[in-house]
Amino acid sequence: MITIKRLQDMELEGWEVSGLLIHFCLLKHKIADKETSLTFVPT
Repeated sequence: MITIKRLQDMELEGWEVSGLLIHFCLLKHKIADKETSLTFVPT
């Protein structure tokens, strides 16, 4: 919620925050992929 308010208030900070959120989502997606690959295809 605070990040959304900052997005609306300051565009520069908004772009940085959105970038961090996208990066965090990508990291979570990678972690999820690693977990699923480990569970379904054990090495």
